[in-house]
Amino acid sequence: MITIIADSGSTKTDWLIHTDNEELTITTSGINPIFMDIDEVYTIFKEVLNQIDTNKAIKLFYYGASCSSENRKKIVLDALSKDLPQANIFVDHDLIGAAKASCGTNMGITCILGTGSNSCLYDGTNIINAIGGHGFILGDEGSGADIGKRLVQLFMEDELATEIVHIIKNDYHLDRNAIIERVYKDTKPNQFLASLAPIVANNQSLHFIAKDSIDLFIQKHILKYKARSPIYFVGSIAYYFQDIIKALFIQYNLTLGGITTKPIEGLKNYHITNELH
Repeated sequence: MITIIADSGSTKTDWLIHTDNEELTITTSGINPIFMDIDEVYTIFKEVLNQIDTNKAIKLFYYGASCSSENRKKIVLDALSKDLPQANIFVDHDLIGAAKASCGTNMGITCILGTGSNSCLYDGTNIINAIGGHGFILGDEGSGADIGKRLVQLFMEDELATEIVHIIKNDYHLDRNAIIERVYKDTKPNQFLASLAPIVANNQSLHFIAKDSIDLFIQKHILKYKARSPIYFVGSIAYYFQDIIKALFIQYNLTLGGITTKPIEGLKNYHITNELH
């Protein structure tokens, strides 16, 4: 038996391949069925297929960005099952994956702060309420895309210090025209904006951008949940700005359950370790 677990965001996908004899973790490009078709998803999945014996019995648990509607789930499912018609394949939203990874079978609030942002109240089995996940144009407060967008706005309005402008122009090779092209003509503008978040992370003088964005996330998401459950974060943005999250949680008197970069280890415990015991 081969068990495959995937945690997929818009920027990258972590795959865990577990057999009786070994375990392998690989990272591929991100998958988002809003922006990608079956063939594009399949091309990425081929990197995983090359690592396994497709003649063996296979269980595949895929948790991915934007897999919140049946149509988008079907795009991913059709791509994954193309070469695995007999496999047992489960496709669901990355939010339920994050909840299983962080809360296990306990009740809690789970938040994703990565390229995008989302949140849910989880009862130990199912999501009973979710707030967010509207994408970087309509929401995504606290995400890499939102932090990058706020940075770009300051750049376009000549409100950044000279040394930050130098980084954007010389290290990232961007000017106003290039930014307009990337935001309005690129097929994945959310990833482009999120790619600028490290500028904020690496410069203390810009941390107010992340603080304002994450503060708004707390107000628009977390404070709307009535349950006083522990609150968990997953994603790179949560990890890199954890000091800001912790300070804001003290301010709002909230209980932090934990912060992790990648849900894949928690999903391994949920689907494999617990099952073996």
